[in-house]
Amino acid sequence: MGIDHIDIEPIGSSVPAITLWAVSMPSDRDRDKYIKSCFSTSTISIANSNGQRVDRVPIPGSLLREIYFPTDTTKTGSLLLCGSIPYSRKLFVIQSYNDASTYSSGSDNVAVFKKYLNGKIVEIVLDANTGSIDLNVDSDTDGGEVNITVSNQSRTGTLNITVNGDVNLLNDGNVNVKSSKQISLQINDDSTGGQINSAVLTKDQIVLKTSKDQVNSMTMTKDQITLKANEDSGNAIFMTKDKIQLNESTEPMLLGQKTVQLISDLLDQLAKESAGPYPLLGNSVYTQIKSNIEALKSTLSFVK
Repeated sequence: MGIDHIDIEPIGSSVPAITLWAVSMPSDRDRDKYIKSCFSTSTISIANSNGQRVDRVPIPGSLLREIYFPTDTTKTGSLLLCGSIPYSRKLFVIQSYNDASTYSSGSDNVAVFKKYLNGKIVEIVLDANTGSIDLNVDSDTDGGEVNITVSNQSRTGTLNITVNGDVNLLNDGNVNVKSSKQISLQINDDSTGGQINSAVLTKDQIVLKTSKDQVNSMTMTKDQITLKANEDSGNAIFMTKDKIQLNESTEPMLLGQKTVQLISDLLDQLAKESAGPYPLLGNSVYTQIKSNIEALKSTLSFVK
């Protein structure tokens, strides 16, 4: 931005009260370590268009957060307006000037705070025209992350997000939700505010419940799945790895194929019975019954 080279020359015996400089990088310092030291000391290195450079120039912390540091020692960063005490060679930064896009999109109703480095851009856009706040992170091959941390010593920190409309989450990868205690999902009735459907996940169980007209639920633990239709009725199905149980019943169910086969075999045997040389009068009845026993088999429910 105006100063595109640095040829180091000593500064004169006196410095004008107001001068224009730019942020520079020392050639003998690692960039990241140098910037860290700037923030810890509130000083920077600066250079001007005459090839002069000055190190450890005081700068206010508010300006230090806004300036742009060059990517290498051959370039300069943000333009700086510097002042000096009369008859003194000591400079101090008064103001910084960055690219207009760092603070604005060209509208007096839009404020932008932007930082960028080597293809990575992070920015916050406050738009009064649309009543919106945009938090944008754009990176090249690595980076691209937003972190929100809420904590306290008692581990009871809370993050609240309230929206009176829709919440949209769009992504191209996985959605991971982790909790050390409980995850709850709930849908409420618009008119009454009462709960309609819910899902609660804990370390021990998962409970799915619907309660619009009657309370139906499914509870899953590591050992059992319980299904309840209208919890007030007491009807339930309990499923474990060994058995399926209806309500609190103890009577076992019959196997359809084997039961039909057993009745068929009995009828065949009865048809063979006779009273001396005379066949039993019920043989025709047995044959008729046998033709109907297939109807005992359900076409909807199956057990094994």
